[in-house]
Amino acid sequence: MPTFVWTGRDPQGRVIQGTLKARNEDVVRAMVERDGTRVISVEKKKSPLEMELNLSFLERVSDRDIAIFARQLAAMINAGVPIVQALAIYAEQAPKKKLRDVIEEIRKKVESGEQLYAAMEPHKNLFGPLFVSMVRVGEAGGILGDTLNSLAEYLEKMDNLKAKIKSAMTYPTVVMVVAIVVVIGLMTFVVPKFVSMFQESNVQLPMITRMVMAVSAFMTSKGMVFLSAGVIGGLIALQRFIRTERGRLIWDRLLFRAPILGDVIQKGSIARFSRTLGMLLRGGVPILQALEITASSSGNKVVERAVMRARSEIGEGRSIAGPLRASGVFPPMVLHMVSIGEETGQLSEMLAKVSQFYDEEVDRAVERLTSMMEPLMIVFIGGIVMVILLSIYLPIFKMAQVVSG
Repeated sequence: MPTFVWTGRDPQGRVIQGTLKARNEDVVRAMVERDGTRVISVEKKKSPLEMELNLSFLERVSDRDIAIFARQLAAMINAGVPIVQALAIYAEQAPKKKLRDVIEEIRKKVESGEQLYAAMEPHKNLFGPLFVSMVRVGEAGGILGDTLNSLAEYLEKMDNLKAKIKSAMTYPTVVMVVAIVVVIGLMTFVVPKFVSMFQESNVQLPMITRMVMAVSAFMTSKGMVFLSAGVIGGLIALQRFIRTERGRLIWDRLLFRAPILGDVIQKGSIARFSRTLGMLLRGGVPILQALEITASSSGNKVVERAVMRARSEIGEGRSIAGPLRASGVFPPMVLHMVSIGEETGQLSEMLAKVSQFYDEEVDRAVERLTSMMEPLMIVFIGGIVMVILLSIYLPIFKMAQVVSG
């Protein structure tokens, strides 16, 4: 007979828990309610095997998943559904177990008397500090439904922005991988078949052929194993370095300065900064807290440092634009818009215009990047293949001339 864990509220209003063995949940509810306890939830206790097989921690909850949750919760709240019931409805239909479990945990806390933002606090790594702060503002102002709709719109736009930047990086990466596979295939399978023929012919081999043969010999020997191990070790070391504070800062600076791709990343970072800060200010979050949340949500150490420097200077009575200008990340147009917004008291409106402008700029930058990378990659791969083919065919032509002569 299965064991169930139940949570309820006794006649004095205290939240209590217990376990019971029964055939099903209905029997547990009936047994608990005999003593006047109101049942809040009943869950079947998992066996050790079920706990071992629970792989929900491997699931990745994306910004789009959180946006869908915010949108559906807002719709139910605006329709007059109580928050606890709205959370229970979503928990039943959430597509990912990890999110479902978190929402169910939040529902229990809200039902026991906690506010929604407080119940979300332990799950900041899932929702993000921006989401929790905006929910707090929405609850305090009695506009939770509207706030959740704003959050959903924000998360959807941020997800679209990430997708655009990823698509800009995907094409050259895929082409480069294909080029590497083609070269390795030619060097390890095609070129070695001609080497013995060239060596037996006693024909003076061109420089290009000797170079390609040397590379092919290296790739088919143990040297290639050591080189591969060195490359893999180097990538692992680079990844660990990037995880450090200093390493991440250096890496983000290099990305900003990268030819072609740096323009897309910089414009995406500006769009993210302006949209995040603008939404927080429109929601009524104090400027110092809004800047702190914007910095932690920026996804870029260069931007994060600039925003945190702006926060410290505002605390001393100065403007935002100065430290943003000193970072070298923000173009003059953005700095002018921020300055005008500060002077006129319409900073959130100005930031909304900046984010809209840079959304369009990211689209254009991605299109330019794609149109530039296609011919460059074709020339690059074609050049490598041409060199290898020339190294094979030039000696063959020489051998043909010797035979015919």
